[in-house]
Parts: sequence; structure tokens; C-alpha cells
Amino acid sequence: MAIIGCGAVGSYAADLLYREGARHLTLVDPQMLRPGNAVRHLAPPSLAGLPKADAVKHVLLSYELGGDDIETKQSRVADPGQAIEILRASDLVIDATADQRATAMLCWAAGVTGGSLVTACVQREGGIARADRFPLRGDEEHLAPVPELPLPAAVRERGCGDAVSLTPPSAVVAAAELAAELARDELIRSRSLSATVLRVLRPQCDAPYDHLCTLTAAKGVGPGGTQ
Repeated sequence: MAIIGCGAVGSYAADLLYREGARHLTLVDPQMLRPGNAVRHLAPPSLAGLPKADAVKHVLLSYELGGDDIETKQSRVADPGQAIEILRASDLVIDATADQRATAMLCWAAGVTGGSLVTACVQREGGIARADRFPLRGDEEHLAPVPELPLPAAVRERGCGDAVSLTPPSAVVAAAELAAELARDELIRSRSLSATVLRVLRPQCDAPYDHLCTLTAAKGVGPGGTQ
């Protein structure tokens, strides 16, 4: 299994799946762990200065659960060929990069190779957690994209790479949990979950996100989803 993006969501997804028995992991991230990341990251401030992938590996190995095969790479998804290589080399790939370009290439590569991909993210400053599985099967559809809302002029949020982020740690864990749920469903061939699972963690101003709920895209229902 490969986890692309070992920032906040990716680090906790790796932790959950490792605790559940996943041992053959490839952790990929181009960034270094900074002290400010520790608010939402699995790794503690004492590991600041290490590549994020290495910091996550250090934490996982500290559990001493045995049977470890964890590889780390300090790189990013830079081109379609690399995305195809990643999908072909892994039973399942989790994309937690929060990088639209990287996600687009990985989703395309999943369609080309037929490899299993799960994307996970937090949206609206942690008000929504979402995970999607690729490629689609049969008559499946994903939920429609969550519309962006204008942020106050004084606030600019660009993700966990910011020195200050408005996203609460609980939202990061919620998104990682969704990623783990979809990954587990795919790896054990249960395939009982829909292609999108979205959880509203904080009521929003617009429907259908205006109350606490879990939305899924059921077969034949289309992008409106079910609740």
C-alpha cells in the first residue's frame, strides 16, 4: 500500500491502517516536518526537521508491532508516468496530498491501470471530511464536488503547509478514518461502501451540508447522494 502525502490526514491514515495490520507501506511526501505541523500531525514536535514520511515511519516503528516493511520517499507526484508507476506498484494507493494536480494525475492513472485509489481531504476549514474511491465500478457515481465558499478577506487557508491553519485536529482524524474505511473495504474485497463517503462535521450554510450527517453516493442515485 502507498500513502501519497504524509501531512496531517495521510499521517493518521497510515497510523490507523498500520494498527489494523497493514505492514507493507510506502510513504511518499516531499516536505519536511515543521514544529507548527505537530498540532494536526501524527508525529510529535521532537521529530521536526525530518522528512514527513520518515517522521511517520519513526512513529509507526515505535509501536514495535513486528513484521515491518515501510519504505519512505521524499518526492511528489510530478508527471502522469510516475502516477501510473505508483498505481501499478501498489495494491492500493491513498492520496492525501491536498494537491489538485497530483490528485488529478492519480485519479487518471487509476482509470488507466484499474488500480485502487482512495482520495481523502478536509474541506471548508475542517467543516467537511471526504473520501472517494477510484476507479468507479458499474453504474457508480461520485458525489458532486463540494462548492467553495468565499473566505473572509483577512483569512487565507492553503492547507497543513500553512504556518497557521484553521482546520481542527478532529477534522483531520475524521478524514483519515474515512480513508481507512474505504481502503479496508477495498483491500478485503468487501466492496460494500459507495464510491464517496462524506461527513459533515460542522453544519454549513448550504444544503445538504447544513446539518451533521454522512452522505454517500449510492448506485444509480447519481451525484445527489443518499443520507
